[in-house]
Amino acid sequence: MAKFGEMRNAALRSQREFDGTRDRAWKCFERIIQGLFTHCDVPFDNIRFLKWNGKFDEGRAYRPADSGNYTLQGAASFDESDGYWHLGLSVHLTQVHFILFVLCYSELDGSPRVKLGPKGKPEVLSLESEESLGAYCESICDAGVRAYSEPTSSEPRAVGFGTNE
Repeated sequence: MAKFGEMRNAALRSQREFDGTRDRAWKCFERIIQGLFTHCDVPFDNIRFLKWNGKFDEGRAYRPADSGNYTLQGAASFDESDGYWHLGLSVHLTQVHFILFVLCYSELDGSPRVKLGPKGKPEVLSLESEESLGAYCESICDAGVRAYSEPTSSEPRAVGFGTNE
């Protein structure tokens, strides 16, 4: 019976740790989205949450809800293959133009690590520093400006999905 108790306690401890990381990921995503509002003047109504379809490589996609909108918590997904929480976002710029990107969150030695897109470069983000948060949000908007710098088509632009974005 003691071994069962050990297994049960390990399972409960693992779930608590997972839930704690999930909750910190949600808070980080909320701070970044708030930073897009306050530091980059992105209107609240122009942001939509997108959910990962669970596929990898060429099949990886982030989709809006079939009806209505996802909540942040409903759209955030954990990717076991990279150990990051993923939240897809679309920022609507005009009726036909928008930017698609993915915020990714993990932790290393207790510090939050974020990256823009599944293949993005991980970086430590200080959520308590408005300067750090503002710079990160501005870098997302700068990537959006770069994505539209070439008039290649009227298609929506994805940011952070390649290795050099």
